[in-house]
Amino acid sequence: MKNIIMLISLVSIHFTNYAQKRIDVKQYIIPEAFTKDVGYVTVDRKEAIEVVNQNNLQEKVSETLLILNQSGVDQDNYTVYYSQLAKIKSIQLRVYNANGDLLKHYKEKDFRDISVADGFSLFTDGRLKTIDLNQYSFPLYTIFEYELEKENTLVIPPFAPIEYDKDRIVNFEYTLKFPANTSIKPIEKNLEKYQVQKNISSQTFTYQVSNLMAPEYEDMNIRYVEALPIVKFENTNFGFGKIQGKINNWDDFGKWYYDNFLKGLNELSPATVAKMKDLTKDATTDVEKAKIIFDYVQNNTRYISIQIGLGGWKPYPAKEVDRLGYGDCKALTNYTKALLESVGVETYYTIIHASPRIVDIDEKYLSLQGNHVVLTLPTSKGNVFIESTSQKIPFGYLGGSTDNRKALAIKPDGAFFVDTHSNKETENVLKCNFEIDLTDLNKVNVEANLENYGSFYQSLFQVDVNDSKEIDLYLKNLFSSVKDLSVKKYEIQNNKNEYVYNERIAFESSSLGAKMGNDYLIGINAIYQPIDKIKRYRNRKTDFMIARGVSYDFTSSYKIPEGFTLSFVPESKNVVSKFGHCNIDFKVENNNLHIAQTYILKSGEYKKEDYVEFEKFNNEVLQVVNTKFIITKTN
Repeated sequence: MKNIIMLISLVSIHFTNYAQKRIDVKQYIIPEAFTKDVGYVTVDRKEAIEVVNQNNLQEKVSETLLILNQSGVDQDNYTVYYSQLAKIKSIQLRVYNANGDLLKHYKEKDFRDISVADGFSLFTDGRLKTIDLNQYSFPLYTIFEYELEKENTLVIPPFAPIEYDKDRIVNFEYTLKFPANTSIKPIEKNLEKYQVQKNISSQTFTYQVSNLMAPEYEDMNIRYVEALPIVKFENTNFGFGKIQGKINNWDDFGKWYYDNFLKGLNELSPATVAKMKDLTKDATTDVEKAKIIFDYVQNNTRYISIQIGLGGWKPYPAKEVDRLGYGDCKALTNYTKALLESVGVETYYTIIHASPRIVDIDEKYLSLQGNHVVLTLPTSKGNVFIESTSQKIPFGYLGGSTDNRKALAIKPDGAFFVDTHSNKETENVLKCNFEIDLTDLNKVNVEANLENYGSFYQSLFQVDVNDSKEIDLYLKNLFSSVKDLSVKKYEIQNNKNEYVYNERIAFESSSLGAKMGNDYLIGINAIYQPIDKIKRYRNRKTDFMIARGVSYDFTSSYKIPEGFTLSFVPESKNVVSKFGHCNIDFKVENNNLHIAQTYILKSGEYKKEDYVEFEKFNNEVLQVVNTKFIITKTN
């Protein structure tokens, strides 16, 4: 405790004495274990948050880091995000050597100013100030300080000491102050587990933790973040920009959101309404109408960043998107919604958290959440979700960044939660047929036909099929085990109705096997290796999840050259487990080898005790798919 007091006392100087030429590094008491296998250690971090009134919030941060190596400065340690609703009042960074001598004092003018707008996310008016530290020797100490003034008391910065699995924190202190009669409620998770100290009074919340080491991240633990210490703050009487709100439930939130961000933005010209009605005149269902209008939006708009409105949450009016032909995620979603309304199809503007990791809109946290929007179209067969920000994505398709999670649909008089579609192993399918001609072992010819469904389908969205260099790079990554790959033909067809990409590929390789005397050893998956080895844990500490199951259906035919014989063909095998199965069959016809293999990995959540069995299953499958056959020269 004495060490902590000394540390706090020392760091408090940083707020008041900006001209410090030296710091006494001997007073930084850092456990030895904290410096192993990490780039930096958080020596001290102070976050002082004050809700000044209903409309204004001040945020002050001071953070002292021990930087151990280059990886410590490559992280997001010296970055401040700001926007129309969050203005930087001050920002500075001081760098000290290992002895505590001041090396450099960076002021606001020294920071780079960068837009973070991507057109896809809600926060399109966001920018950041950041700085790079690449010119110093290690170790060194840095003291980073900034102040923000925010016109947003709805979203209060949380107490969240751990952000990365390598975080090592000697001291972390968070204070939230607010006026009397303010309706702020803390929502706490996992505090006792990490020995977080708290002090709750009528107008101040304080949280402090010492000597905190982030838990080890284990592969396939998608619930990692849910187990970390965090306090979110729910404020039901708030200001957001120039508007105010008072909410008690999600229906209140939905009405507030609609009235302030969506109402009045769906107006279209009479000519556009007439065009939509003409386009959909032969459609008999809402889904048919929606697909026609979806195709129209894809063919007549493009998505770009638009910086307008309340903190990036208010869409550009539908009439303007119609005139200009472009918009960001909010604008295009609202535009699509307006077009659908013009032909009598009701959809709901839906807030979602887009991330490769599954993140739900938290029902227990009544606040502004998420970073993206889609449309929800209710049907008799369930909800159809419409993503309006891509020219490639098919109607009704959600990819891995928005599937399998809880979202919030907004309506004029309220809101309701929806669950997006979850792709199972029967939907994430890769079918491959390989014709391999070994007539010339120094120039092997391969013809491949691939059918990509589900997550495999999505992986091709970013490939520019009109760029030969990009195609060449894509195929070399796809068939990474093939030596000296030379592409002869590449054709691709996008079947948007079935959510499948069909690829037709022809290429050459200098060799597929290893020569040993008169023998050639050739792997049965020498073209494409579908299975990776999972990480071994001697004593796994967390449950695990197979978030998205997959199915592989491969057939391969090898044409054996004259003068060679198949001297060894593996036995057919079948591996079965609760996690899935793998089956492989071999057939020899006229000195040619035909291989059929199926691999299914089931999605699901499993206990940590099951990981040993899962590892065993993975190893057995690898033995099967990594087997080789042998051809031998006979003359």
